[in-house]
Amino acid sequence: KYKFYIQCSYWEGLPKTLIEAGACGCLRVGTNVNGINTVINDGVTGFLSEGTDVSAIKSAIDRSLASDFDNISSNTVSFIEKNFSLCNVINNEKEILLR
Repeated sequence: KYKFYIQCSYWEGLPKTLIEAGACGCLRVGTNVNGINTVINDGVTGFLSEGTDVSAIKSAIDRSLASDFDNISSNTVSFIEKNFSLCNVINNEKEILLR
């Protein structure tokens, strides 16, 4: 039933793989660093680990397993559609280029 995508990094830009995994309804777990915490709202659209060590990642995975998968997945898909749809990305790029 669960489809996970886990991304543990010390630093990220805007991780498109997390966006793609969210669009597919995967339950996402990532480290609480800039970039990842832009696309994961802890407990709402995925789960954030406070570090990259095994115990911190395990804790985030355990919290995700105790969550309502269907609710988190639904929240995530809605968030991705609202913020990262192709139409939104194109409009944002045009706005930047036309400044």
